[in-house]
Amino acid sequence: MRKYMCVAYLLWLTPLGFIGAHHFYLGRDRQGFLWATTCAGIFGIGWLRDFWRIPTYVNEANEDEADHSSKTHRGKPAICSNLSRIVGQIAFGYFFRTLVESAIPKDLSLVGPQVPPWLIVPLGAAFGTWMVSNVGRIRSRFTYSLLGAYIGELVFCSELVVGEQKPFFAVVLSMLSSTAGWKYRKRRSKAGCGARFLTWSLLGALVLGLWTSFFYFNAVVVTDDGEKIRFSDAIGNFLRSQAWQDIKNASWTVWSDFRSGGWEKAEKTFKNLADVEGKDSALHVLGLQKPVSNKEIRERYYEMARELHPDRIQGEAEKAAAQEKMIEVNRAYEILTKRKEEL
Repeated sequence: MRKYMCVAYLLWLTPLGFIGAHHFYLGRDRQGFLWATTCAGIFGIGWLRDFWRIPTYVNEANEDEADHSSKTHRGKPAICSNLSRIVGQIAFGYFFRTLVESAIPKDLSLVGPQVPPWLIVPLGAAFGTWMVSNVGRIRSRFTYSLLGAYIGELVFCSELVVGEQKPFFAVVLSMLSSTAGWKYRKRRSKAGCGARFLTWSLLGALVLGLWTSFFYFNAVVVTDDGEKIRFSDAIGNFLRSQAWQDIKNASWTVWSDFRSGGWEKAEKTFKNLADVEGKDSALHVLGLQKPVSNKEIRERYYEMARELHPDRIQGEAEKAAAQEKMIEVNRAYEILTKRKEEL
């Protein structure tokens, strides 16, 4: 089926472009998967590059061999003419290696017997470099990338390389190993939509599982006091907090009103709960609670104005704080005096 440039650009421009919809449309499933799992190609960099690359992708999808006729007779792609692919291999290889490493629980008491990290981590680097090397017209075997990743992990985890450079050099070796197996593919295989969807859905679920493992076992939240709390524990505490109960109750109230009175009633309830007019916040500033009359609001305002008067405050810092508080009181009183009904 012929592919159209206008459709590809339309998909690229919509939010679907951030998950690689234009690549899936053009049959570049590997590139679409990379975009979907790395926030539009390493946080949007790849998505921006697609702006001037889409015409080439469309030509390839329509099996226009004009751009490749000068290369296919050589038999092996030239590394110097694929520098962007090499950079992509390093970037995506490093990304997936870091993701796999981050997903391995650091606290061994949380899990059972564990495989040594050096047996698992290279799989991430190899997967990233292999996926990029097989995008478009070039193909390479996974064994090349995997062999380089394991050699790099074993060699560079020794004393030859120290510090933060160890993962980088391991990924670079995986990339160099994969380039040894580069070949041009004459034509991409035509898989059915069902098989494509199943394949990339399973791989997507695997990546999602890695992210889940990272957030559950290793991610932490740092408090204002510098205390580190596991992200999973922080989520549990939030779900037990009064703030979450208020959100849940408010959502249920809006849903119930929608079912009983439609959109109009639900909208009114939402506005009241969201305090879009600021009345509830204004009452809180004045230290009042519903129900309250206009007279009570006026009396409370004058009472606070007397308490915060500069002549009754000692010290420059205290006067500055009182002035800021009085600004809030004036704003709250202005909001509440605009209404006519009793609260």
